[in-house]
Amino acid sequence: KKSWTYKHLSPKMCGLEQTLETDVLDRSTKDMDVNLATTLAAVPTGIGYSQCEEMMAVLNVPFMAHRTYQRCHESVAEVICKTALQTIEEAGKEEAALAIA
Repeated sequence: KKSWTYKHLSPKMCGLEQTLETDVLDRSTKDMDVNLATTLAAVPTGIGYSQCEEMMAVLNVPFMAHRTYQRCHESVAEVICKTALQTIEEAGKEEAALAIA
């Protein structure tokens, strides 16, 4: 299983150890893998693959391949479109209800 552990090293801290999973999580949960989360963060900020890759290089974090980013971008775009359509429909229903009242 691909993962790494980040341990808080401050002696004043409680010694909490957290694990960040880098592989795909169980799809039955609402959690998403790190690649999808990174792509989802990139889209609304207006940055693309090259900017993400550069940012991760500065942090010394290996970044996903361009093909993987494209697949994640397609998945994220699909979710964004569905969510936007649902929001528009709900707003229309609310506006219609207010107009009738």
